[in-house]
Amino acid sequence: GQTAHNVPGADHADPDPPLTETGREQAARAARAMAALGPFDALYAGPQRRALETAAFLSRTVGRAPHIHPDLCECGGLGEHPGLTRAQIREAWPDATVDDAVIGFAMAQKGKD
Repeated sequence: GQTAHNVPGADHADPDPPLTETGREQAARAARAMAALGPFDALYAGPQRRALETAAFLSRTVGRAPHIHPDLCECGGLGEHPGLTRAQIREAWPDATVDDAVIGFAMAQKGKD
């Protein structure tokens, strides 16, 4: 789904932006379309906020809690922002299973101070 990074002229300062209203509508439509293809054995997402928000729509629609893994990201990797921390993910998406390899942005920054 769309984030501010996909909107010309929008603030691109947030390295891990949430979905925009358009992005949430896109995620809801995608979830409805995916539900028609089920049933599903599993749902996977990366630790970025936009991926987790999209997975939440899919989770409700297909009836599977997401498995969060850090290697699920766009081509080119995560660069300086590996997504949310395990604690942040568990707080916002308590039904998700979070892989031990998820370290998140706060953890990755500790060694850079």
